[in-house]
Order: sequence, then C-alpha cells, then structure tokens
Amino acid sequence: MSFSQKSQRYVQEKGQFDYLIPHTIEKNEELKAKFEEFMGEISKKYLEFVEAGIPAEDARAVLPNACSTSMVVSTNLRELIHVANLRLCTRAQQEIRLLIKGMCDALTEKEAWLKEYLVPKCERLGFCDEDKSCGRKPKLPNME
Repeated sequence: MSFSQKSQRYVQEKGQFDYLIPHTIEKNEELKAKFEEFMGEISKKYLEFVEAGIPAEDARAVLPNACSTSMVVSTNLRELIHVANLRLCTRAQQEIRLLIKGMCDALTEKEAWLKEYLVPKCERLGFCDEDKSCGRKPKLPNME
C-alpha cells in the first residue's frame, strides 16, 4: 500500500481544525462537551503559535491524534484483501474499520464477486486466531 496524506507541515490549519470524536466519548454528553471544549483550546494555542511566527511544522506538535486528514491510498487487490482481513475485525480501532470498510464497499460496488474476500479473517478461516476474541467465531482449542 502507498499513502499520500495531507501535510501538517505545509498545510496550515485555519480556525478550528476538523477532528473526530471517538464513539465511546461521543455517547457520553458530558465527556463529549469536555472533548469539544478541549479541541477548541488546542486550536487557539495552535493559531497563537502560528501567529507568533512559529512554523506550522513546529506548531503542529500541539495537534491531537483526533485531527481529521485527507488521504489517498494506492493498493493492489492482494494487499487490500490482507488489510481487510485484519482491520475489519471488530477488535480493530473503529476509525480504521470504517476507513477499510469504505474502501471495500467502493470496490465491491463495482466488483461484487470480491465481497467474500473482503471480510474479517475469522470469516475466511472459520475460526478466530486473535489472543482476545470478540466471540464471532470459535477459537481453535489449542489457542485458548
């Protein structure tokens, strides 16, 4: 896979940066409000540093992992199947699952025959080989 991502070095944030709220925080209204307030504070500090002449590549150090980004991904089918098998697992981080699911959905919209391959690996294997299983498929007896 090859990734091209929006640069935080050369692209300066203007005003409030876009961010994602983790679903576990979003469903708690009190914590969601605190999260949004904190993102606003970070944005103000970032802009303060940039306006003081700090280069965007240094000011970006205060930006959180929750920042949204733009990305272009190039891949071949074999690698997409591999990544889908790993990252469509319910134990993978939600943002990654959503990204990979979107990629797979876009492809299977044109090539429906690929649906059986672009699934969590437990679906292809018939069992779970993860240390911690979600319970979707049984673990092999010697793995417990």
